Amino acid sequence: MIDRELRLLNELLLQLGATFILAVALFGVYMLMSWKRAKKPPRSFFTIYVVTLALYVLLILNESELVGWVDLWEGVYLWTKFAAYLGTAFLLLKAVDVLFLEDYLIATKGLYIPDLLRLLILLGGLAGAGIIFLWTVMGINVVALVPRNTNDVMPPSMPKTKRTTPRARVQ
Repeated sequence: MIDRELRLLNELLLQLGATFILAVALFGVYMLMSWKRAKKPPRSFFTIYVVTLALYVLLILNESELVGWVDLWEGVYLWTKFAAYLGTAFLLLKAVDVLFLEDYLIATKGLYIPDLLRLLILLGGLAGAGIIFLWTVMGINVVALVPRNTNDVMPPSMPKTKRTTPRARVQ
């Protein structure tokens, strides 16, 4: 009994330790990039970083048999996992934005990429990641939710459109 609990504690501490080491490494890389560029990192990065780290710790505690007081329902577990993955995708996309777009293309190559375009690239990447995570984590096929034509989504009280043949031209 004690050997099993020690093994579970060892696995839990290893998972938490690996999570914290990866989180500190990501944080250190981003802070190093900010220091080299002499710009303050945005607060949104810190907020999403802390929330994502807390979600990963919650997921690890939920999966551990040693900690009994963390027991998420299946739906809550899936949404927590989805949010943690989406936060990770944001942090990685933001790092690519800073390293590739800002430091390489704008600073080194001298290309002009407006901030709005960079924001749209980030949002597009997050939307794509969200669709992939909804499908893989939650089992929701988002493409199947799109109707094929407008008659499928019209309420029954509205008349359906009829196709008519064009009239012959009078000459």
